[in-house]
Amino acid sequence: MKYLCFFFAICVTVFSNYSYANREMDIEQHLVYAKLGNVKSMNQLGVLYRMGLYREDRFKNAIFWFEKAIKQGNTDALYNIGLMYEEGYGYKKNYTKAIEYYIKAANENNTKAMYALSGAYRFGRGVSIDTAMANSILRKCSELGDNNCALYLNLFR
Repeated sequence: MKYLCFFFAICVTVFSNYSYANREMDIEQHLVYAKLGNVKSMNQLGVLYRMGLYREDRFKNAIFWFEKAIKQGNTDALYNIGLMYEEGYGYKKNYTKAIEYYIKAANENNTKAMYALSGAYRFGRGVSIDTAMANSILRKCSELGDNNCALYLNLFR
């Protein structure tokens, strides 16, 4: 049951990247804003491309926009590149590289990256299993107000 709940929360976390966007804003509008330097639109374009919306060359475009957003300090883009490495989207699946990006984002208090990093430590994806570290990350993430982290901190105690 714990693993099913964890899987569900990962799905919610992944798809919540898209839900925070103004769904009425289409890709053309995001392109306009991204080209004007709007870092949130850059990240959102990456999310839309990663999800396979609008273009066949989606992963190449996702990486392009995430990298532009990273250069401007967007930690969600760091998390998203980590996710692409973890899932093998646009890159060969590489948990170690995913962890590097998650750590960079987590160090900037990105709670999605903290949540992903805690899962990596809990299940040994790219790092050795370390439940104490996983709980420590969840605790900090929970203190930052993330409900998913708080839920799983209580679930895995």
